[in-house]
Amino acid sequence: MYVTWLRPISLLKTAAVDFLGKQKFVDRERIGAIGICGLGSHVLTAATIDVRIKVVATSVMYDMSDSMWKGLNNTKTEEQRELEKDYLAKMRWQEVDEGPVGGPHELAFDENNKPIYWSKMFPDKLPADADPVTKQFFDYYVGRAFHPRSVNSNGAWDALTPWGYYNFPLQQRIETIK
Repeated sequence: MYVTWLRPISLLKTAAVDFLGKQKFVDRERIGAIGICGLGSHVLTAATIDVRIKVVATSVMYDMSDSMWKGLNNTKTEEQRELEKDYLAKMRWQEVDEGPVGGPHELAFDENNKPIYWSKMFPDKLPADADPVTKQFFDYYVGRAFHPRSVNSNGAWDALTPWGYYNFPLQQRIETIK
């Protein structure tokens, strides 16, 4: 039987500090971390508990847990959140029975309030009327920053990604970073 476990990315960042600290050319007292885009919140969260991280920088950061709970631009309704929980429960059973299932990291809904499932982050070509943010993401991940193993460039996140964020609010306690 296959069962996934959603490990917070901040713990993976702690493992990255472990790795860096084992390198002979690294001064353990001068380790920093950078978080780009949605992972900007993760690096801040990691720095709240791992004091080995001495400096943090973020770029184009947003709080993925807040966005997943509330929807992009705070557009998710309570009804949609409940529909999403049902959807995620079904996806979890599918993963238990069949193995990993790709999907969006932030679930969208169609005009009938049905979750929109997709197994690839971007289509091969964007529609002419795509919004500016989608166009920029597409140009970045499918164009200049394309990598065949990147979930944003060439596939999808795990369909259960939102579940972990519901239970792991990012930016919690960031005021404690020294």
